[in-house]
Amino acid sequence: MKEILGTLRIPVTVLGALGLLYTLYIHLNAIDYAEVAEGDSIPGFLRLGLLVVWPAAIAMVWVRQGELKVDHPDLGRLKLLFKSLFGEAPNLVIMAAIAAYIYGTYYGWTFHFEGITGIIDEKLVLHNHGHIIRELKTDEFLQYKAEEIRLKTSNLLIFYAIGTCILFPRLSKIEA
Repeated sequence: MKEILGTLRIPVTVLGALGLLYTLYIHLNAIDYAEVAEGDSIPGFLRLGLLVVWPAAIAMVWVRQGELKVDHPDLGRLKLLFKSLFGEAPNLVIMAAIAAYIYGTYYGWTFHFEGITGIIDEKLVLHNHGHIIRELKTDEFLQYKAEEIRLKTSNLLIFYAIGTCILFPRLSKIEA
């Protein structure tokens, strides 16, 4: 398992970093309603990328935790968890992942959900499970669509940032 992770770690980390950057690009574009279309503007490959990044990240935590238990049996539970999650990542990467987690969680909790946008009977509407809440003008539709995109990408930001941070290799090993 460790050999397979060693081989796949760098490509999956690069994939996670690219997914994080592209998700951040979409999120920032949705802030000023740029490139917001009537369709879903979050590509499906961003969601599928998480199915590659997260199994590798979970396997990495599992392997790292086993090694830490053998090397340092006196570690406390919280310290063991932190070291197995972020053990090899540089401090800047850890801070970026924690910042993405805090931002995404805050944005998710403060988001006021009224419904989702859609086109029903050739009308721009806000609906919830097919029940039309109200019809929207084009500018209102774009505003609600942008909020929808920001909510979805804030969740993707959390998962890509934490997964990439877990997989991030040590930049230089200094042997003492």
